[in-house]
Amino acid sequence: MKITTWRNLMVPRTHSAHRLSAAILAGALFQALLLGAPLCCFAQAAPEKSAGNKEDVAAITSDLNRWVKAFNARDVETVNAIFASDYIQSFPGSPDQTKADLAREQKEKLPTTASTVSLRIEEIQVSGDMAFVRDQWTWTRPNVKNSTVKTRSIEIWKRQSKGGWQIIRSLNFYDTAATSHAHP
Repeated sequence: MKITTWRNLMVPRTHSAHRLSAAILAGALFQALLLGAPLCCFAQAAPEKSAGNKEDVAAITSDLNRWVKAFNARDVETVNAIFASDYIQSFPGSPDQTKADLAREQKEKLPTTASTVSLRIEEIQVSGDMAFVRDQWTWTRPNVKNSTVKTRSIEIWKRQSKGGWQIIRSLNFYDTAATSHAHP
């Protein structure tokens, strides 16, 4: 049984009778067509539920929207900027990944991936210098049948000493209720 890992989310994998395809992490509707095609569905993701300082919630929301836009534009530097230096990502069935692990993979794979991502932010809770976000990500590979995969994540954010927010931890998993894994 093969498991698609976060490490390989930009590359389609076959899992028994299931065709899974996805892209990298990480939080409304960003869909972009590749290679000069027009961008569509650029509504900004906004949290369905939030608590805490409104400016902090807005800053985290803005960071997530910037990440989605950067991923779809293949902007590796901006994609990596959201993660703190001590970032750790967990995905069931895969070894944990650090920011350095992700940065290496993104530098290699992101510029040539055909995957796009959209985001629905479900909740942002801020308390002091810490926050958490619950969100749903939709990863799509154009021109590949059954190529949409939905994942969910819980991210822990920390206010940085230089200002702004960065993700320090994330737990990611397939949204099996929203993703059809039926093989054509």
